[in-house]
This record gives sequence, C-alpha cells and structure tokens, in this order.
Amino acid sequence: MARAKLIRRAVVALTLCVGAVDLSAAGPATAAAPIGAERGIVNAAPVTEVLSPAGPTTSPVVVRGRATDDRAVTTVKLTIKDRATGRYWNPTRRRWQATWLWYDTTVVQPRARTTDWTFAFDPTGTQGSGLYQAAAVAWDDQGVRDPAVARRRFRIEAAGGEPTTTITSPVDDSLVDAGPLAITGTTADDRAVETVRVTVRDLDRGTYWNSDVGAWQATWGRWDAVVAAPGATSSRWTYAFDPDTAGSGRYRVTATSWDQSGREDPVRARVEYTAVVAGPGDGGGRTLVWNDEFDGTTLDPTRWKTFSGLYNTPYCFQDYTARPDNVRVQDGRLVLEAHREASDGQDYTSGMVVSNDFRETANSSTRGNTSWRYGRFEMRARVPDVPGMWPAFWMRPTDGVYGGWPRSGEIDILEYAGPTPTSWTDRRIVHDLHWWSDTAPGNNASANRFTPVTAAWLDQFHTFAIDWSPSGFRWYVDGRLTHQADGGWSAPGGGPGAPFDQDFFITLNLQVGGWAGQVADAQLPARYEVDWVRVYQ
Repeated sequence: MARAKLIRRAVVALTLCVGAVDLSAAGPATAAAPIGAERGIVNAAPVTEVLSPAGPTTSPVVVRGRATDDRAVTTVKLTIKDRATGRYWNPTRRRWQATWLWYDTTVVQPRARTTDWTFAFDPTGTQGSGLYQAAAVAWDDQGVRDPAVARRRFRIEAAGGEPTTTITSPVDDSLVDAGPLAITGTTADDRAVETVRVTVRDLDRGTYWNSDVGAWQATWGRWDAVVAAPGATSSRWTYAFDPDTAGSGRYRVTATSWDQSGREDPVRARVEYTAVVAGPGDGGGRTLVWNDEFDGTTLDPTRWKTFSGLYNTPYCFQDYTARPDNVRVQDGRLVLEAHREASDGQDYTSGMVVSNDFRETANSSTRGNTSWRYGRFEMRARVPDVPGMWPAFWMRPTDGVYGGWPRSGEIDILEYAGPTPTSWTDRRIVHDLHWWSDTAPGNNASANRFTPVTAAWLDQFHTFAIDWSPSGFRWYVDGRLTHQADGGWSAPGGGPGAPFDQDFFITLNLQVGGWAGQVADAQLPARYEVDWVRVYQ
C-alpha cells in the first residue's frame, strides 16, 4: 500500500511539471511543450520565449500575462534569463545563478477559467544586464495542459510603463474616423520574418482592441497581423479593425515582429498609421441643402434673423442688439461684435443670429424656424482671442417636445473660452452635447471634449463641423476628427435616440462672461468673424 501511494505521488508530481501550457507571445504559431517533456525530463525551459525590449530594461521589472483554460487555471510558473550572461534569476535568494529554475507568479483569480498574472523583480545591485527573456507555463486544476485555449501572450516592461516598442500615434492629435481602419507597416530581419503582432490602444479610454472577439478590453494584448511574405527577410503587413464599437477615435499602435527562430525584434517593425477623414467643405459626400457665404452687404433675412434682448443673464453680461455695431455683414463675412457699453441693465452689448425663414418673423424669440434633423453642419470662422469672450456655433431644438433645457437637448459644434491662465478653460475649443439625465447634477448630462489651442492658431480662420446621424455625432476641426459620441443620451418620455431625434436650428452668438471668465475691457471691441455656414444632407 505504501509503495502504491509513492508511485501515485510521483505520477502526480510528474504530471504537474509536464502538463504545461506555453503562454509566450513569441515563437512558433503552435504552443510548444517544454523541451524534453515527452521524455519525462522536467527541468528544461520551453522552446518559445518573450524578450525584453532591444535596449536595456531599467529596474524594477514587471512581467505580465494572461492564462486561460476551460478547467480553470491554478498555477503559472515563470523563468527569467539574463540574455547577456546566460544566468537565471532566483527570487528567493535574490541573485543570478547558472542553473535554470521555475518559480510561481501571482495569479489574480486562482481556479478561474481566465486569470491575469504578474511577476515583479528588481535586479538592482545584482549585476543584471537589463536584457532579459522570460518563459511561462500554466497548469489547470487537473494538472493537464490544453493548448487550444491557451492565451500565448505576455510581456516584459519597466515597472508601471508601456512596452518600449515601435509606436506611431496620430499626427497633430488627430482622431481616426469611424468605420474599418487598416494599419499597415513593414518589417525586416536577417533571419526571416515569421510573425508581426499589433496592439491598438484607445488613448482616451485606456482600453485595447481585441480582434479575436471584435471588442475593446481593459487588459493589454497583442494580436497577429497579416504578413505578406512569411519567411522572407522583409515583409509588408496589414492589421484591420473596426473601431465603431465604442472607440474614441484616438489610438496608439504598437507593432513587434519575430523572426523564424522565435526571437522578437521590436525595433525593426515599422508602422504606417494614417487617419483618413473627410476634408473641410466637402460635406462628407452629402448634398448642400442650405448655406450662406455672406457675399452681400447686409444680413440675408431669408437665411437669418437677429435676436434682441437679454439671454443667459445674469450668468452672462451682454444685451443682444440688432444694431450694425453688434451684427453686420462686412468684407464677405458675418461679424458679431461685443462692446463695453451700458444697455438694458447690462455692461456689454453683443450679437446673436439664428437660422430663419423670412416668411416667419417672430423676431422677439430666440427660436429659429429653419431647422434640420441629421446632416453635416459646417462653419469657417475666426474666434476672438480675448478674455471673457464666449463665441459659439451651436444647435437648439425647434419645438422642445421633451421639455425645457436640457430635456430637449443641445448640440455644441464649437464653443471657445479665451485666455484665462488661472482656469481650466484657458484657450480651449469645446465640443459638447447636453441632455436630460436623472443621474446628472441638475439633470444636465454632457458628452464633451476640451482641446487646447494657441494664440498663433487663433489668428487664422478655421473650419468647424459636425456630422449628426441616428447613430451619433462626429466633430471636425479643419477636416480632422476631434471628438465623437455614440449614445447614452435620454429624454423624459423619449425613445432610445431622444432628444436628438428631433429638428434643431443653428445659433451663432458671442456671449460675454460666463465660464469664459473675467472680461478684458481694454481689448474690446471683440469680433467673432464667420466666413460661411453650410448644411449638407
């Protein structure tokens, strides 16, 4: 009986060592068992491996990974080898040694089907070279390996940092437009390129694109790209993904390559990353249905009506008038101008216009009656870079069927707050939506983006646009996608798309004060100049 027990224990121990799943991101496409496993030799490293970046990795070092098995993962074991000295890290004695060994990593959810794992070590003062390679194996709760469901991914990084591989981000902070995106690149290796792996990270949300399931996930991962000529010393590759699934449009791409011997070469994978977006003024393929180029000498009453009176006071400090001092067409542009002068109890005057059909006047109302549901709305303008000025290009609901603000919604294509160095609003271009929410302060829910700009940039005219469709909104500045929102809004008694399922009209105005801050009276009058406004459907 005792002899039988010893035999069973030996078999179990051998099974735990041999039944390993290779989790390496490098190497052959098929997971490999440890060398000599078939012969019962357990003290041997696996065939595949992952290397640290080409340059020395600063200490401390973190190795992270993920293991998956239908029967639940219980253990992940790791070995770290110094690539320069050929020695192995012993975490118990905190030193390098000549003989190879395994040691346990920290498994986040033992006995879960999927678990993340991590191992941190600090080779400071131990004569580590900074160039390391790691190998990992995992066991399920029955000591059996299942390579069909193993996630062969892990990485070496400096503690708290991203992998230092080749990264190309969008140019000028531009966003990638909606729809499928193709990322292409080239890679070369004297030993022949076998595999290229790509990571796409959403810079706004901090999530990673999982091409296996077609969704974003919180944990880092790498996925294979299509290599044009596997086995050649140089090859072109393509990685395609469709970021419509809650992607922000701002992505970072990381590409690494492996040669035929299973060694990673992060330096020689080159990414060509291009954001293709609709250019300014082309309407995104739609038909021009309404516009004003301001080519005349007076405001066209078949396009606009002026508003006179108080609006958004006492939060803002202007009295809107229809006087030429505040609203006029001059040199092919609409000019809305703010002045320091007392009027109707306010200290400033300014201008506001709304889209209007001349057949209906109602000039005492802020409501326009030329309105649209969906389309592309564009304006070319120059905003005043003056403290306290709040120019806007925005849309309001024609009928307000869901109730008062914010129940019936608001679409802000452009708002700008002038230079206020002590405030978060300092020289910010703002894109925003407002709608009703029972969980938001004051029921004012928002989907905003604040983009800082410079004084030199503000000296020029720029094109501001929004694409509005039943599926959401896309904002553009000079043809670059700068913000997007794909849902989450609501309205009392409204359907899934409410309140942005109704007609909205255009408003152009120059407010004074409010969140734009204290007014610089010495810099007044201030001009908001509009070159043209166009609507496409």
